[in-house]
This record gives sequence, C-alpha cells and structure tokens, in this order.
Amino acid sequence: NDFINNLANQKGVSWEGTTKVVPIISVGAGTYVGAAQVVGPQDRVDTVQAVGQVEARISGIRGRYLIPISTKTPGSTLSRIQGVGISGLIDFRI
Repeated sequence: NDFINNLANQKGVSWEGTTKVVPIISVGAGTYVGAAQVVGPQDRVDTVQAVGQVEARISGIRGRYLIPISTKTPGSTLSRIQGVGISGLIDFRI
C-alpha cells in the first residue's frame, strides 16, 4: 500500500480518502490472482475484503471487470461496495 502511494506521489497524484491493498479473486475459480489497491471513504474501505475479477474473451479481446467486494469467498453473485474505487493493480508472475 505504501509503495503504491509513494509511487503515485512521485508522479504528483494524491488520493482523497483511505487506501488499502486486498487480494484479487477470480470469480468462479476462487483463486487469488494478484492484489489491488482500493481507495475511498474510511468506513467503506474498511469493509472491502477483496476485489472480485470477472474475465471475458470476445473475438480475441480480453476484458477484466474488477469489483470491490466484502468477502474473500464470493458465491455466484457479487455484492459491490459502493463508493470505493480501484487505484492500483499488483500482478504476480506465476
């Protein structure tokens, strides 16, 4: 979290609100695939436990939809935390 904030500050970017880093979970597979920094009001950021990732491929184009959620074990539906955005992504090479 501090690394992303320091990197952003070097580029003149600052966040309003609170930030924290949470795992990215691929919905359906339930596996951890990286991490994301979320940003927003303290009370909302505190409820975020993970970022759910839904992927789609259409005609050679890959899309990823990232949703701040309040659980690390999502079911068939996702409950998005309103008022929280994603400010950074951390990918792990496997």
